[in-house]
Amino acid sequence: MRKLEETEVVEEKQPFEIKDIGDVTWVMREILAPLKVRVEQTKQLEQAEIDRIKLWAENENRSPLQDIEYWEQRIADYHLELLDKDPKQKTLSTPYGKSSSRRSKAAPEKVDEDKLLEHVKSNNLNDFVQVKESIKWGDFKKTLNISGDKVYDGNGLEVEGATVKPETVICKVEVL
Repeated sequence: MRKLEETEVVEEKQPFEIKDIGDVTWVMREILAPLKVRVEQTKQLEQAEIDRIKLWAENENRSPLQDIEYWEQRIADYHLELLDKDPKQKTLSTPYGKSSSRRSKAAPEKVDEDKLLEHVKSNNLNDFVQVKESIKWGDFKKTLNISGDKVYDGNGLEVEGATVKPETVICKVEVL
């Protein structure tokens, strides 16, 4: 014991000492089990509140998000019109944000792995076959050519299992 003031005496808590398996059993039953239940209940309550707040936020944001999507699409449509007239007009800038465009070139697109594998094997393009019998698409794609809506390999043969992904222009709107 130690004295804080002349009239107030505080006892220091002695640490619990485990002396045998009975003490271990008692601690697990009387202390640890109820504490773990309490922690689990708190976690369940926390998750229920998180779910409730997420649902509320989704409901609150549904209409504004639809409005944002609508207006961003109107800006993108306008930007695409400008790009048709002047291909160098890649960015529209205002004090409140900007719309930037990015053009992707037409590229081969994998649609049927089995047909591609058959094409590569039957034309001795084995450099593009992986051990697990699949196409090294990234490498093989670099050797392909596009003409119209058809994909051709380096030997000029039409590649089944691949189509032409058309060129696209994407506008991204950023509001400051």
